[in-house]
Amino acid sequence: MFNTSDGLQDMEFEANAYLKANDGQMFFGGIKGMNTFFPKNIKTNTFAPPVYLTNFQINNQTVLPSDSSLIGFNK
Repeated sequence: MFNTSDGLQDMEFEANAYLKANDGQMFFGGIKGMNTFFPKNIKTNTFAPPVYLTNFQINNQTVLPSDSSLIGFNK
């Protein structure tokens, strides 16, 4: 998903305010201007950031890994 930090004029666009040009360029009109781009130039971000669990709770109670808890240590 793209948002204003990616360069969108806003997160709201006008109905029927769009055009696909013969060269493939797309135009979309919004409440604060217009966005234009070539879809073929959009790159997929394949970076998968690491995930770190710093706290795990069940019913607002912190559960620590142990042999007797619902979550155990990797052995």
